[in-house]
Amino acid sequence: MFFKPIINWMGRTFLNIFQWSNYTNIAHMTSQLVRFSNTIFIIHPSRSTANFSEVVTQFHLTENDLIRRAQYFGKLISFWLFVFGVVCLYALYLIIKGVWLGVLSTVILAIMILCQVFRYHFWLFQLKQRRLGCSFDEWFQAFLGKGK
Repeated sequence: MFFKPIINWMGRTFLNIFQWSNYTNIAHMTSQLVRFSNTIFIIHPSRSTANFSEVVTQFHLTENDLIRRAQYFGKLISFWLFVFGVVCLYALYLIIKGVWLGVLSTVILAIMILCQVFRYHFWLFQLKQRRLGCSFDEWFQAFLGKGK
């Protein structure tokens, strides 16, 4: 009889795996991560229905402004592609050295740089097409040379 409360106390104290692993906090963080990822990957419909000529007149843009903006986007694309090349060379160096955690972070950085390249190239595509609201498929077809 004397040992039963001690054994129960030891079981509650030392064998409480849910408390050790912080299960409730991990479950809460996982549910928040799932909710956050669901909001990221939902495509929201466009709220603006303005066309290209309306935007040009609204912001008082001239043809020279559009040409300069296209040249600026081209320079930004070139810059980010250069930075991407340098990062890829550095990743190759890290692969040769066997620093795998550095390779992982460098690959993530390279993906982020490619996102910037896509962003500016897509804006340049819309500027050259002279219309807003182009789809990814239209951009991709033009990128492959099958579109306009």
